[in-house]
Amino acid sequence: MALFFKQRGHYVFDYKPIYYDPKKEDRNKRLERIKSELGIKDDETVDSEYKPSFNFRKTSITRERRERTSTIRLLVILAFLVIFAYIFLYTDLIEKISNIVN
Repeated sequence: MALFFKQRGHYVFDYKPIYYDPKKEDRNKRLERIKSELGIKDDETVDSEYKPSFNFRKTSITRERRERTSTIRLLVILAFLVIFAYIFLYTDLIEKISNIVN
């Protein structure tokens, strides 16, 4: 059965586990205390916090765009079919073309 159908590949997630490191937390607290005592103002900490790298909004936008384009494509095809059916059923254009050819 696998020979006839293409199988999907496995999903890959960019998951970074978060670990609690008490030494690192103590070190950061000491650095913040020392900076506050010395009057050093630094917006960034020594180690930046973990920020997830996935974005749910981006995937929903691409999904909406795909659905919108497929809907527009369907409407264009239906419009062509309706116009063709009208020409074929209600006009004598086909008879005129066949008379010209013959």
